[in-house]
Amino acid sequence: MGTGSTDCDDCGEDIPRERQVALSGVRTCVACQTHRDRTVINSAINRRGNKDSHLR
Repeated sequence: MGTGSTDCDDCGEDIPRERQVALSGVRTCVACQTHRDRTVINSAINRRGNKDSHLR
């Protein structure tokens, strides 16, 4: 997963040691990760395909 960080990449606040131990490679604090998780990201690509492609 890569190396973690002691400071949040988004806000610069310290990441608690307990979070660093629990999630190796963590790079965001709880508040910033919560915000990222709630942000909806839409893609212009339809990855589901159409039903005709499943019939072949």
